[in-house]
Amino acid sequence: MSALSRALGTAACAFCVAGWVAACGGSAFVAGTPADGGSAQDGAPPTPDGAGSNDGPSPRDAADGASPSNDGGTDANDGADSSDGAPAIFVCSAQNTATTFFCADFDHVAAVGDGWSAPLGVNGGTNAFDTVNYRSPPNGYAATTPPISNVATFAALEETLPTSITTSTSLDLAFSLFMRDIDTSVGDAGNPASATLVSLELSTGASPLVLSLVLTGTSLTLQQTVDEPDGGTPSQSGSVGGIGTGAWTRVQIDVDRTVTPWAITVRRDTVVKLATTAIASPTGDTGVQLTVGIVFVGPPSAGYGATYDDVILQAL
Repeated sequence: MSALSRALGTAACAFCVAGWVAACGGSAFVAGTPADGGSAQDGAPPTPDGAGSNDGPSPRDAADGASPSNDGGTDANDGADSSDGAPAIFVCSAQNTATTFFCADFDHVAAVGDGWSAPLGVNGGTNAFDTVNYRSPPNGYAATTPPISNVATFAALEETLPTSITTSTSLDLAFSLFMRDIDTSVGDAGNPASATLVSLELSTGASPLVLSLVLTGTSLTLQQTVDEPDGGTPSQSGSVGGIGTGAWTRVQIDVDRTVTPWAITVRRDTVVKLATTAIASPTGDTGVQLTVGIVFVGPPSAGYGATYDDVILQAL
């Protein structure tokens, strides 16, 4: 089951890909070219940079364009010029092909969904290049959802990784995030608006562990969920700091599968924000699925706008 289907299912809108339109009361937009098995988005061979540890900055941070900062992030497009000693521009073709299972810098493709398995949007959700906000020029990826009152919406890019990733002892997902619009409204029950931004599904089998980056108000959390055979869905959340609009933050999610339960570390701009253990360590993996954008927004919502750049998933 895809991350989009799973998210919509938890909101009483469960359906498979073929049933999305009827279940959400709208028409789906599909664009982009099917991926070729998880290769770098620009098609060029990818420079080693290593996976992070749990007690400090990751070795990749110097290689992927991240620069240390507080939770406020960094200004738009700062770090795009390496001539003054700033970090080098991120390019997928400069990453290590031996460890990089997927990479998207959005700079060497004709359409924003090229290289992804399924670029999708429903009920006004759109996926487009962002030529104003980016970390590596000339493009970022802009996911946008409109105001909604009685239907769910999403705008996201989805990629299913090859089964060979299941033999990896560690997974390392990193991406740059720039919030353009955040719904800060509070519902009738006193609950702040919420949106799922990123989902990493570990094992696409019957009981996968799903790691989701969830924005509630202006707070980011990492949410873990797993579907049990008896129909239950255990979950656990941990804070990874606040976020506002108009500034970049580099998010890195590391999963160490050499220990049981698996160890999970989340960094923001090289600073460890969450170190925890997985609520499940699935065996018999059949794959990994990555979804980036605005993965799910339930009604009512005033709308969200998120821009991503330099997405990379590495495995050792």
